[in-house]
Amino acid sequence: MIPTNDIFHYQEVPYGHHHALLTGNGLSISFHRKFRYLSLFDEAKEFLTDDIIRLFDMFETYNFESVLEEINTSIHINRQYGIETGILEQKYHQVQQALLQVVHKVHPEKTQINTHGQLSRLCDRFQQFGAVFTTSYDLIPYWAIMGSCRLFTDHFLDGHFQPFEGPGTRRIPLYFLHGALHLYMEGHQIKKVRAEGRPLRSTLGDLYRRKSIIPLFVSEGKSNQKLSTILSNDYLSFTYQRLKEMAGGITIFGLSLHNDDHIAAAINDAKQIESVAFGIYTHQRSVDEIQAEMFRIKTTLRNKRVIFFDSASFQAGEGYVPVTV
Repeated sequence: MIPTNDIFHYQEVPYGHHHALLTGNGLSISFHRKFRYLSLFDEAKEFLTDDIIRLFDMFETYNFESVLEEINTSIHINRQYGIETGILEQKYHQVQQALLQVVHKVHPEKTQINTHGQLSRLCDRFQQFGAVFTTSYDLIPYWAIMGSCRLFTDHFLDGHFQPFEGPGTRRIPLYFLHGALHLYMEGHQIKKVRAEGRPLRSTLGDLYRRKSIIPLFVSEGKSNQKLSTILSNDYLSFTYQRLKEMAGGITIFGLSLHNDDHIAAAINDAKQIESVAFGIYTHQRSVDEIQAEMFRIKTTLRNKRVIFFDSASFQAGEGYVPVTV
């Protein structure tokens, strides 16, 4: 019998979990420190007014989604008592826009994160799964598959969203559950940026200056708001439905599931997902903290068998020593 308190090396996870991979911002952070919330907040100050900065201080957080959630709660309370909400709605929009601007600003160039072939190794890892899902909106997953385009599909053809491939096509799908920096709306059309020889970030900068362009970028604070945005968009609802239809074992890496109840619900409701291998961050954490996190995840994914692996081992080599708590 498998010891329930063991945290495994990913290569030693006892059940097969290669039917799907679900990643979050932790994957981005493993490539570049600027994706940490603290760095994003520092870089975003030029886009934030002093009163919004004071909100971050008041809530003692650097997490944009947490502040969005608090503002949204205030909006609903004010509406309940007939109090004007216009200024709060304005601040909510400003925080959203600042998040979009800062992610684009701090996003490293491809050459900065691929100095030793890291993207190629990530592509190799992606190829071990039947499907790849991500809640991150950065360009790292997209860059990773660009070197092996014939093996993957993102369901865009000639820059336009195409939900279904032709018969007989078997490629590994990459799904952006919360949108991404290179996806956008133009009118009612869902499109993908194509760099066409130019650096992708430069192309994005030019694109965002066009008033007709709306980035496809989910940044709401509350999970139910995220779900509402997802279900209102053809591409996002398509990716969410694909997650709910997954079968077998799924690996989760770099995603805490905080403020992502809709993601947990999709997994819990997916009757054919049998088990979850969950990557847990153990560095500089006490045994009690690790056990509390394991309990939270098991409670969140209450309908599934959950086993844990040290997230540091996901891309680690040989010689890794498992952690026991």
